[in-house]
Amino acid sequence: MKRPTLAIASTLAMLAGPAWSQAQYANSDTFKPLIGKWQTKQGRISSFTSEASFAPYITDWTGLIYGAVMPTGQILFKSGNNCVLSGFAAPLASNGLWTFNGKLEGCQHEHMNQRVFGNMRREGHALVLEASDLPFAVGRPPVSYYLKAQMTPY
Repeated sequence: MKRPTLAIASTLAMLAGPAWSQAQYANSDTFKPLIGKWQTKQGRISSFTSEASFAPYITDWTGLIYGAVMPTGQILFKSGNNCVLSGFAAPLASNGLWTFNGKLEGCQHEHMNQRVFGNMRREGHALVLEASDLPFAVGRPPVSYYLKAQMTPY
């Protein structure tokens, strides 16, 4: 006679098996759809505020963004306005969306030089990169920003 705990455990393992296998990645395949050099001439970095006293912080820049995603998930992108985005990506529950944490540095507007979070996804042959400031950053002006670029390989 089987012990009830073993029967329950084996049933749960059978039920979880397909879901578990879908969430597993081979290390060499984790970033495969993203690996390479990417660029766009239509990257956009915008900042905004709801407080009138911070109106001088509002920016809206469009231009060249280029960079690379490494096999380790490390990312490095540079823009024509001197901003440099660096960080590390991590896959979500599928091979279709990745998140990243990193830093935006070297920007002409000092308030934009800070920690960022974002996501990357493939849309056909393009890589879409989106980033924004951390939602609960303490000690910085009440200015939010957003970066978006739809890039092609080069």
